Parts: sequence; structure tokens; C-alpha cells
Amino acid sequence: YKKLCRLHIEVCDLTHKWPKEEKYELGSQARRSSNSDPAQLAVKNESFPQGWPITTEHVS
Repeated sequence: YKKLCRLHIEVCDLTHKWPKEEKYELGSQARRSSNSDPAQLAVKNESFPQGWPITTEHVS
């Protein structure tokens, strides 16, 4: 879960550096898809690991 969250943050950081025409369409899609795995894992386990905040970004 922690690795997936770190990967999501890294993807977000990288997509914000993309050219303007790519940032809003493909960037948005990449950010949503990278958030999907940690959100699904958390739902599957029915809880978030202790110490990790639950935000709307991590809820599908």
C-alpha cells in the first residue's frame, strides 16, 4: 500500500511537468489510474494502514 501511494505521488509530480496540451487530458487520466490501485487495495482490506490519512484522493 505504501509503495502504491508513493508511486501515485511520483506519477502526479511527473505529470505536472508534461506539456500543457498533455497535462490536462493524459495527465489527468494517468493520475486517476495511479490512484486506482491504492484505493482498491484499501477497499479490499476494508481499512487503511495505521498512520496513513484517508483522503478523498485515495477513495474510489
